[in-house]
Amino acid sequence: MLGYELTARTASRSILLVATILILLGSLGNAEASVYYSLSKESQTTITSPPVILQNGTAGTSIIYTNNTSTKVNTTALQALYAHQELTVIGGLNYSFLKLNSADSAGETRSTEADTTGRKIMGQWVYQLTGVSSIPASTWTFYYRVNKTDSAIEAHCDVNIQIRMSDGTVRQTIATDVANSGAITLSYSTLSVTYSWVDYTVVDETDYLEIDFYIEVTTKKNNDYVNLRVDDSTLAEANQTRVTDIYLPNTYDYVLRVNNTDTDSWKIRLKKYSNSSIGRLQNCTIYFHNATDGTSSQLVIENGSFINETGPWYDLGDSETIYIAMTVQANSTGTSYVYVHLEIRIPGTTTYLQYVITFEIT
Repeated sequence: MLGYELTARTASRSILLVATILILLGSLGNAEASVYYSLSKESQTTITSPPVILQNGTAGTSIIYTNNTSTKVNTTALQALYAHQELTVIGGLNYSFLKLNSADSAGETRSTEADTTGRKIMGQWVYQLTGVSSIPASTWTFYYRVNKTDSAIEAHCDVNIQIRMSDGTVRQTIATDVANSGAITLSYSTLSVTYSWVDYTVVDETDYLEIDFYIEVTTKKNNDYVNLRVDDSTLAEANQTRVTDIYLPNTYDYVLRVNNTDTDSWKIRLKKYSNSSIGRLQNCTIYFHNATDGTSSQLVIENGSFINETGPWYDLGDSETIYIAMTVQANSTGTSYVYVHLEIRIPGTTTYLQYVITFEIT
């Protein structure tokens, strides 16, 4: 490989990047997956110090090793939708948001009287399917943060699930009265139950996944209540009202930073040179971005095949930082490998440094 001589003093440099990302794996409930990056310089280069260093990303936690020439990144990729209290209007009616991020407010209690038996709707929550082509089959887990105000009340939680169009019309009813929890207690507790989601192909990305939360009272008590607690940031995430283990695209912005320590400008790109077992990847997109030049899609896999194997050159200005982000969606378990070169080139020349990056997606 070509090397660029920066000084007369020679030093051998190798770079090892390890990044682990947990990726939701369908019907395994609490299944985990990881993405492993191995980055090493292919040949010895005459340099004083690495012209480009690797720094922590914001996706998960990062460990930066000696001389900023290697790193390990860990993050969870089990997709969860949290019940928030913020409202949106669809077809003239109010709905609450389901969001990928956990609670961010002081919380809200949805209450209803337990003076009659039957299912009592606690709210309708929606998540717009922008950028989602399908929601593959998997085992979801529902978590309900609930209590009752009298021990005589007997009640449990359940949900309806449907797809709602942007004009308010129901496109498809998926399930009714499912994900029935255990008995609600006097003290607040978080009840959990699983539900087997069947594959759904998105018809229109302006549609919403809608989950309607209910509490069903089987033994009534006048002048007492059952309560559902949502969007309470004082609670640990494990105790918040939510649904987990959903196959949705996972976006990591960003997994790491590429920092130019030189006063010279460079150009960088990613180039795929091999792969194996990528048929399970519905979407795997790796891209650059910074504050001024926008996003540059480098490598793209769609429906198990490469759409783009070589990224365009992207400017890495003097003392500038570029962010490497990625989106991943798989539709089955397995292990996929994508091998790429990170190329760093001086503008106006054909001289560049070339690194090897291995993505292992399991």
